[in-house]
Amino acid sequence: MSVFKRFLVILAAAAMLFAVGCSEIEDEVMEVTETTVTEPEPQPYPAFAGQLEFDEAPKTAASLSPAITEIICGLGYGDKLIGISDYCDRPEEITGRQTLGSAANPNIDEIIGLRPELLISQSPIAKKDVVRLEGNGIRVLILSAPDSVSELRDCYRDIAAVFGGELTADAAADDAMKDFYAEMKAAEGTVDSFLFILTPDLNAASTDTFMGDMLSCLGRNTAASANPTVEEILADPPELLILASPMGVSDLPEELQSLDCITEGRILNLKPNMLERPAARVGKFIPDIAKAAAERVSGETASETEEASEEETDDE
Repeated sequence: MSVFKRFLVILAAAAMLFAVGCSEIEDEVMEVTETTVTEPEPQPYPAFAGQLEFDEAPKTAASLSPAITEIICGLGYGDKLIGISDYCDRPEEITGRQTLGSAANPNIDEIIGLRPELLISQSPIAKKDVVRLEGNGIRVLILSAPDSVSELRDCYRDIAAVFGGELTADAAADDAMKDFYAEMKAAEGTVDSFLFILTPDLNAASTDTFMGDMLSCLGRNTAASANPTVEEILADPPELLILASPMGVSDLPEELQSLDCITEGRILNLKPNMLERPAARVGKFIPDIAKAAAERVSGETASETEEASEEETDDE
């Protein structure tokens, strides 16, 4: 065989090997391209609330805050509560639970004896008490008291995350607050503006407080700070003046007596304790407050509905 023919044979063989190699490489590339990566299934835990991380839901808990107790029960976890504060009186399902003092004066010995996995409070607990509780295997969760409606929703979300995990926490919080939001929406535009004075020294429910933010659904809250001055009130007079019972107009500074809302009788007395425990339940008072506010602005008298609402809050 001539050298030229040998060269052609070698060249043909090389071409065949190259073609086969490319085919194998293409097959491998195809196989890699077609391979899909399976994402891990989302897990409910770890969950986060306040300063703590939870790897699983606590089996038992105790609450030193009446509002927290209402929130836990409202989310459907009342069966987890084995201990409550001396001031927890709602809902009825907690009747008979062991009382453990308060955040300011907790009965540490009884809490340790009860041994809840988690103790929750909206008020600070003395550091020495926290150290002792944690030393006995009881975790302590301190959640901030809400200063707005959105922060109340966040509180529901945190509690839902603790007991139900992160995956459903937001949905649970939104469901718990849906009636509250609906009542606020229905009350929008009741008045042009209002001022809610809590004490004779002009402490007010400002926009950065839970009560002030909640009632802002009625109209513009003129209290930009918790202690507006007489001059600030006169410079931006409210259409409606709300006074915390049992305050009366005579308790206010004389300079305010000339306000149109006072001379024209656009004054609403409201028991502040009905709104002092931030929980979704207080949203049920919004319709009565809005109705009474509308009546004052229009010059009508108090309605039977408002009176019934006031009677209902006598035991608050």
